[in-house]
Amino acid sequence: MARIRLAKFLADAGLASRRKAEDLIRQGRVSVNYKVVTEIPTFVDPEKDIICVDGRRVKPSKKVYLLLNKPKGYVCTTAEGEKSIMKFVRMFAQRLYPVGRLDKDSEGLVILTNDGELAYRLTHPRFGVEKEYLVYVKPRADVATLKEAESKGAWSSDGKLRVKSIRLLRHQKDGSWLSVVSVAGKKRIVRRLLAKFGYKTKKLVRVRIGTIMDETLPPGRWRYLRRGELRSLFEIVGLKAHNNAPSNRHNP
Repeated sequence: MARIRLAKFLADAGLASRRKAEDLIRQGRVSVNYKVVTEIPTFVDPEKDIICVDGRRVKPSKKVYLLLNKPKGYVCTTAEGEKSIMKFVRMFAQRLYPVGRLDKDSEGLVILTNDGELAYRLTHPRFGVEKEYLVYVKPRADVATLKEAESKGAWSSDGKLRVKSIRLLRHQKDGSWLSVVSVAGKKRIVRRLLAKFGYKTKKLVRVRIGTIMDETLPPGRWRYLRRGELRSLFEIVGLKAHNNAPSNRHNP
C-alpha cells in the first residue's frame, strides 16, 4: 500500500479530523512502530506500520455515513447522555462524529460519520459547502432589511457574521418564514445575524447539506447516505468517492 500522511490515516480511521489529528501528533501522543513521532508531515504505510494513539493501536475502520434528523432538545456532541444525538446511533461499533453542529433549540439534518477527512471538508468554510435552513422569525420580516442583512452582514465578538443568502418565503401570523443559506461555521450564526437586525428566531430547521435533502426522514431517525449522495458530497469537496456505502436502509 502507498505511504500516506499520518494525520490523514488517523482522520480516515475516524479518530479525529485531520487538523485535530495533527494536534495529537504535535502533542507526542502518536507513535509509529513504538516510536513517538511529532514531525508533520510524517508518512506511514497502514498495512505494515503499527500506529498507536495514547498507547492504543489504531486500525482502519469501515467507513459509516449516516443522515440523522435531529429533534429539538438534543445536542450534537459525542458524549453519551440523555440529550445527546449519539443515543440514536449507539448501535454502531465505530466512533461516529456529527458533521456540523446544530444547537439544542434547532432541528434538522445532521451527517454522522467516522470519515474524518470528509467531515473536515464539509465543515471548513473554504470548501464552500452550503447548508440551508428554514427559519421562522418574529416580528414579520421585510425584504429591505433582509437584503441588508444578506449583503452587509454584521460584526460580532468573534468576527463578521455573513451568510450566502436570505430569502423571504412567506408571512405567517405575526412572523415570517425565511430560507437562509450559509457556508460559514460560526456558532449559531443564523440566529445571531438575524438578531442583529431585530429578528428573534423562533424555529430553525436545517433542510439541506450540500446536495443532501430528505423531507421524509422523521425526527430522531437515521438512514445511510445513498451511493449517489455520497458521490455528490465527495465531488463537492474534491475527494474520491468510496463505493462501500450501504444502499437505502433506515434504522428500525
